[in-house]
Amino acid sequence: MALASSLLCAAVCLSAQDDPSGTVILKLSNRYAGENSFIPADFTDEAIVMTRENNLSSENGGWEFALFGPVNGLSYIQRIPENGWTSMIALKPETGYVARIQKGFTNWDNMVEPNYVYVGIYCVGWRTAAGDDGGIIGANLKYVCPFRPEVAPVSDRIFSNGSVSHSGLALWYIEEADADRNGVIENSEMQEVKTLGRNFPGRVDLPDYLEGLWRFENLEELYISDGNFTLGKELRVTHDKLKKITLDYHGDLEYIDLSGCPNLETVYVMHCALKSVELPSSVVDLDLAGNNIVRLDLCGLPHLKRLVIRDNELETLDVGCLPELEILACQNNRLQTLDLSANPGLTQLYCENNLIEELDISGNASIVVLSVARNGQQNSLHRLYIPPGKTKREYRSSESGPLSWFSGVEVINK
Repeated sequence: MALASSLLCAAVCLSAQDDPSGTVILKLSNRYAGENSFIPADFTDEAIVMTRENNLSSENGGWEFALFGPVNGLSYIQRIPENGWTSMIALKPETGYVARIQKGFTNWDNMVEPNYVYVGIYCVGWRTAAGDDGGIIGANLKYVCPFRPEVAPVSDRIFSNGSVSHSGLALWYIEEADADRNGVIENSEMQEVKTLGRNFPGRVDLPDYLEGLWRFENLEELYISDGNFTLGKELRVTHDKLKKITLDYHGDLEYIDLSGCPNLETVYVMHCALKSVELPSSVVDLDLAGNNIVRLDLCGLPHLKRLVIRDNELETLDVGCLPELEILACQNNRLQTLDLSANPGLTQLYCENNLIEELDISGNASIVVLSVARNGQQNSLHRLYIPPGKTKREYRSSESGPLSWFSGVEVINK
């Protein structure tokens, strides 16, 4: 293995003004006996190799490559190609490439997708042999890793009929909605946008109000992941047709106001620092897992069917105003009591790792999944009231065995 640690590839930080910060230059050889490889990412030993045929490849197939096209330098590579990824690609002078290697996975709405680390690569030109033959013996390259596309600066007047004052928003909207890449989002382009945020390849700071979002009249889904966006302590979103919003891993976000989205049905704000949230009455599916919520008022959500509020700091939880609730996951809080008498349609209950010693589900005949282990001061539920005629064998559990958590629990038909 030709390790980059034996690089003698003359890797140095480039100081040229027009190259991205952290740019490295290499003198690669196409001879296997020479310096023909480099390792741009610090989490892997997988090297990128220049072959005798003047291709870029990798030693064990871990890297993939895509052509960006002829450009004037590394800084002109401004986005990650959507397709054309291959395990080997031909090098050409004055041409840009993007390489990627997988690093873990991301779970998007129960769909597992690979996480990639990207490298921007620019072939400056060939290295040729001295003498009459002047044959190609390698290439001069520049690269930057991790590669995060720096979209060219845009005017604040990014819409054909309006502007946006925040530069981060302008970059985001232009990258995802400006299909013809002319720097202006036309009305026809606005109409085509149904999802924002899921395919954004860069990283920008966002303001506390998403100005101009309403212009995307057909927008239905909004994704604001920590991998691409940075949020402050507060966020306010307004949109008449938005149906779903997903935010995750924003460690500074404490407050979000979504009350200006009257058709919002699905809200996932997970693993942030959320303390308070404002929601419209239309919400049906609410996931606030992994926040800092102490109190939660749910009385304005009469149509809520699924509530995930696990891994918070709740001491009380009132679900009495949720007549349509079917799934409740409130595990890993500080709850001492849980009244489910107003939730006859409940089918799944997850409330383990709380301080509950008695639980009454005698009025919840539809429950089939029940997970209540590790409750109470003694780390065990003392008493469970179930519907008349029902037995503990009729419940499934997320625990290791369907009946394991019933040990030491007094089960009473009520």
